[in-house]
Amino acid sequence: MANPASQREGFSASSIAGIVIALAMAIALAKLLSAQRLYEPSYHRAPGEAPGSRSAWPTTRPTPMPTFSSNDRSRWATVRSLVDDGTFIVGKRDTFAYILTAVAQTGQTDFFPALTTAACGLSKRISSSSGISFEDGWQTVDLVLHPDELNFYSTKPPLLPIMVAGEYWIIKKLTGWTLKEHPFGVVRIILFTINLIPFFIYLLVFWALLQRFSQSDWACIYALTIAALGTSVLPFLNSFNNHTMATFSILFAIYGIVRIQEMADGKSKTAWQGSFWFALVGLLCGFAVCNELPSLAFLAFVALVGTFKFPRQTIFVYLPCAALPILLLLASNQVAMGQWRPAYSEFGSPWYTYEGSHWRIFDGMIRRGIDWARYNGESRTTYTFHLLLGHHGFFSLTPVFLLTLVALARTPFYQHSSKSWGFLALTTVIVGAVVIVFYIFKSDNYGGFAVGPRWLMWVAPIFLLTAVPVIEGMAKSKTGRLIALVLLIFAVLAANYPGWNAWRHPWIYDAMLDSGWPGY
Repeated sequence: MANPASQREGFSASSIAGIVIALAMAIALAKLLSAQRLYEPSYHRAPGEAPGSRSAWPTTRPTPMPTFSSNDRSRWATVRSLVDDGTFIVGKRDTFAYILTAVAQTGQTDFFPALTTAACGLSKRISSSSGISFEDGWQTVDLVLHPDELNFYSTKPPLLPIMVAGEYWIIKKLTGWTLKEHPFGVVRIILFTINLIPFFIYLLVFWALLQRFSQSDWACIYALTIAALGTSVLPFLNSFNNHTMATFSILFAIYGIVRIQEMADGKSKTAWQGSFWFALVGLLCGFAVCNELPSLAFLAFVALVGTFKFPRQTIFVYLPCAALPILLLLASNQVAMGQWRPAYSEFGSPWYTYEGSHWRIFDGMIRRGIDWARYNGESRTTYTFHLLLGHHGFFSLTPVFLLTLVALARTPFYQHSSKSWGFLALTTVIVGAVVIVFYIFKSDNYGGFAVGPRWLMWVAPIFLLTAVPVIEGMAKSKTGRLIALVLLIFAVLAANYPGWNAWRHPWIYDAMLDSGWPGY
């Protein structure tokens, strides 16, 4: 009699991939439906403790909100203001308070009365702020104050909030729900639309690319599992952010590039299909730049390679389509604030350094917290180490990316069947190096409170796809598979720590604090 075990149904790689994708979607949906700002005691100072990097414990019950940080609340404030109030203004300062305090200061000749009057005037001006971004549950430090109008605006580029505002307008018309009265319902619907649905497509496209790049089922399933559960994409799906948008755009653009290469290899000869893919890649690269400015390096590299291989389509289709989203972004800045430059270009100016601003500092002033890591004297060498291999390390938090470095070191020895993989390897070397060097020298706070180097999220699919040949090699031995699984464990750990809020420190950072490191 046959052994029942020998008659068990076999599973194809595609069916296992379906299980991985379903699991990732279930986890993402659970995170979305349970999204709520939690107040952890460890992030607040104890009674009597000196002020530092930790804020005071709330004295009254905070308003329940499905938002987590200044970052996403700043974006939601613009969305709410656009639909409910018809303006980009999310707050304002009372002009009368400025006039009143200036008059009160006039004529003060004695030092101490003048000092007291000045202090009272400062408090009065700061407390005169009102509007959406000063309501309980909507507070944010990601604000700029127009120095002439005394109106507050979000520091975030307005194009993405404008797009989301369109969906909010539809929801409001169909259901009567508003972000003020029904924040949980509105936020869940919108995030499902702009994050979870694209994430599902992202995983399907990632699997399609893996099928083109690898003949190893084990390597394909492993890489898909990392993409689904082991990068910083997953924890940010329950938060309104720009990083997931850029990541999705880059991967979809890579798929379009692969289709163009297949067309060049004779697998597709339809002219309109060629134009379609060039246009789509252009739009996606341009939209990625709108969400992550350094991805301009990817856009430019694709343009450079395309000009040599497909000059007509690149110049007349790809580049105009890539320019379109960027022009819309610049136009949205002009409409929102009356200038073409984005708000964050004003950092260090009166727009950011208004009275009461989180970003207002003076020479010799001591500020605590990760936002001031470099300001407090951390060396560039130390900063580089922690950005790559330390508490916010791109490679330490997702050690699978170390396999990418191995793949790049061995690239001359590969005779890969896919020409597109060669393009990816070159992209990883050039674009990856440019972006990492950019953030080493142009950033100073690791992206603030976040579970990882969020600015580098969009290069994750590029690095992961580039690592596939090494994963294939590891799949051939038990030792290789064991090492790969250990790397998987640490990647999934980093992507799911702490589990409920992406705007928290990585597990390595907290482990260092627990070991006695003073932090920032």
